[in-house]
Amino acid sequence: MHLYDPDVNFACSGIIAQGCPPAAGAALAAKKRNTDDVAVAFLGEGAVDQGGFLESLNFAAVHDLPVVFVVEDNDWAISMPQERITDVDNLADRADGFDLPGRSVEFDDVVAVYEAAEEAVGRARNGNGPTLLSVQVHRRMGHFMGDPESYRPDADVERAQELDCIPSLEADLAAAGVDDDDLEAIRERAEQRVDDAIEWAKDQPQPDPESTYEDVFTDPPEHGTAIGGGPE
Repeated sequence: MHLYDPDVNFACSGIIAQGCPPAAGAALAAKKRNTDDVAVAFLGEGAVDQGGFLESLNFAAVHDLPVVFVVEDNDWAISMPQERITDVDNLADRADGFDLPGRSVEFDDVVAVYEAAEEAVGRARNGNGPTLLSVQVHRRMGHFMGDPESYRPDADVERAQELDCIPSLEADLAAAGVDDDDLEAIRERAEQRVDDAIEWAKDQPQPDPESTYEDVFTDPPEHGTAIGGGPE
């Protein structure tokens, strides 16, 4: 939520649901430039009542923008159960109020998520506007490091562990004929990518303290104007 890197087309915001307006803006730019780019905004179920999300849905629907909104619903907005946040059981139904498609993907099914995303992105890329996806996931640890999760029943944690999508996908691949050596090779490649990324991050130099002041204030023009509109 606190990262921004235009080199890889990643924008976000530290405020809940406020990654949605930049996504709508990026989608508007793609439409005006007549490119096949598609913006994707991610948010949690605790953000579905925020104005930034709802206004972005409306704006995207009105302008038929190539954007996909993805709600990752893990049942817990930090420590607040989802049913105490909204009376809408299926968050994909929020799309009905904006006359755009809404689709819910149940449980941690990698293939189902892939297929739903493929359909939504294809729809956006073909000029048919936005889609709202609600993906049911299961939180397997606390909201933050050291979260005691005293608000959460033990049975809920155990159920989340049982629904881990990685072992489930491994079982599906094995059933499809992928042997153990190939599965191990896939696992090793994934772990190596993560290890390499961590090492790369550790090797990066600390930022120059002077950069603290960059992009915070607008530099005044060479012949600036004093407060009140008169010349300096």
